Amino acid sequence: MRHNCIGISNWSKRNRKNTSSHRVTSIEIGGKKFEGKDVRDILGLNSTDFTFERKGEQVMVTTRGYGHGVGMSQYGANGMAKEGKNYRDIVNYYYRDIEIDHVDSLQDIEQLIVKNNIGSIK
Repeated sequence: MRHNCIGISNWSKRNRKNTSSHRVTSIEIGGKKFEGKDVRDILGLNSTDFTFERKGEQVMVTTRGYGHGVGMSQYGANGMAKEGKNYRDIVNYYYRDIEIDHVDSLQDIEQLIVKNNIGSIK
């Protein structure tokens, strides 16, 4: 968890919209609407999972996690590998209800695509 304090006069926040994983998709600050990723970039935050709390004349910004909130975390996967987890454990942790198959050739990939009704290779 990371805390940043920034001084803001006439600060208010309203109309915060979040994803199911608590990441900010949009927020209104001081009457202006911002995308969560823009706030992350402007303030140099590690994540779009952030909260604001007013502390006198300052606002404390607290972030949780790193990245964009989609897919696999490099840091988390690296930590799991250091704990002895293998690639199957790591991939299955981040991506639920998937199947990992072995492929040796383009033909194997085409068969998987047909098997899973994904489409075709052109």
